[in-house]
Amino acid sequence: MTVTYQPLSFDVALKHVPELGSLLQQLSGQKRQLHEEQLALYLDNPSAVTIGAFSENKLVGIASIYIMHKATRTLGFVEDVVVDEGYRGKGIATELMNGLIAAARERGVSQCNLTSHPSRVEANKLYQKLGFRIKETNVYRLAL
Repeated sequence: MTVTYQPLSFDVALKHVPELGSLLQQLSGQKRQLHEEQLALYLDNPSAVTIGAFSENKLVGIASIYIMHKATRTLGFVEDVVVDEGYRGKGIATELMNGLIAAARERGVSQCNLTSHPSRVEANKLYQKLGFRIKETNVYRLAL
């Protein structure tokens, strides 16, 4: 099986909407309707990099990093890392993450952050293997 990796642009994503929807559903457990306007905001964001993994012209994985420039440093926030269930265990998530880390370095990011639910055992193992460390913090959310 050959897997290729490339930045996921809006134009490419439009050709893979069913696969993208499936990946996001596997990640969140919720089926959501994908709208072109939201996809454009997601993929044409100049402060973000989204990488797609493709096998035989099928989108089988995605990962994104959002870059925030603060007064004292530049941070990266990793989001939406998911590989299709049928392609897991083949190193695809590792390659996606390595691509995000390289993109972060190129953009002067000094620290990458991510959150991962404890139930995602394999994902958490991967992040720790890549050098991410658990940070003691409280996460707060305000629904708007």
